[in-house]
Amino acid sequence: MTKDTAPKGIRVTPAFRLGLTVFLALSPLTVNATPITLASVGLLGYNQLDTSLVGGAYVEHSYNFNGSPIAVTNSTHSFSGLDVNNNEATMTVTYSGQAQSSTTALKVSAQASLANAFRNDQNSPFVINDNLDTDPNGIPEEFGAESYASLSDTLIIQGAADLSYITLDFHVDGSIGSSNTGANGYFCVESIFFCGYAYDDGATLQPDGSWAYDQTFTTSQMLIHNGTANLSLALIAGISLSAANVEGGPASALQSASSDFFNTLTLGDFSGFNSNGEQVDLVNVTGSSGEAYGVQRVARQPTSVPEPATLALMALGLTAMGFARKRHHQR
Repeated sequence: MTKDTAPKGIRVTPAFRLGLTVFLALSPLTVNATPITLASVGLLGYNQLDTSLVGGAYVEHSYNFNGSPIAVTNSTHSFSGLDVNNNEATMTVTYSGQAQSSTTALKVSAQASLANAFRNDQNSPFVINDNLDTDPNGIPEEFGAESYASLSDTLIIQGAADLSYITLDFHVDGSIGSSNTGANGYFCVESIFFCGYAYDDGATLQPDGSWAYDQTFTTSQMLIHNGTANLSLALIAGISLSAANVEGGPASALQSASSDFFNTLTLGDFSGFNSNGEQVDLVNVTGSSGEAYGVQRVARQPTSVPEPATLALMALGLTAMGFARKRHHQR
């Protein structure tokens, strides 16, 4: 496992997080000799840079690439500064997460809590400019704990002569829980640009107060070129903890949330389509490492066979034509 405590980050807005940039960077633009898998767990600090831009950088980051596709982190970090009453205060963020990536499934989970959150504009920010430089003694206004798993591969395709593109069905199963409005859990599937939260239409309230997801999704089109197609799939479990909206001093309540999708994402079957969007036969989909995936076969339409009565009429017609030609020849 690689552990990186040097601040790193990307330019982000509240709705544009780290995983998307990593995912796009890993998307296969050329043929992969082997599948690329990434498992990443990190704690990020965010600060408002201007009215439209939020800067995010790593407080801590652990990841595994390809050969060791599992990442696990448990950590606690404290930040001291002035609260809204200009009194010395300390807030503590605790997080844990795990991520696992393979050619058949992506698994992620994250848990995080924030105690005694405060905000004072006199404090130095953690992220100090739009180059995402950081001040180790600065104070984030928001924290994000994210577990990230991705798969990128070049697929070898066999199917109907008019096969133009393929899609993949996959299943997501997990739950989101939070203690109050200051903490939010979520999950995202980046290849279809979908994010799910508690209270969403796709979530079901459980007796313990968590929100469960159990859904099947379909990827966007994967175009076929020279018998191959590129697969890029990524799953994020994340927690958002905010100190930016704290007023009147430190928050007395403990903010905490969880996002557990370690049962999933699991890959289903591939389906093939022609350029008109009509489903056609898909014979084989094989990964660059030899992984054989499930496919949806489409049987050819059988050639219609004439009914016996139709055959009899045809025979009678041919006989009549032969008799007529014979008489004409005799004349």
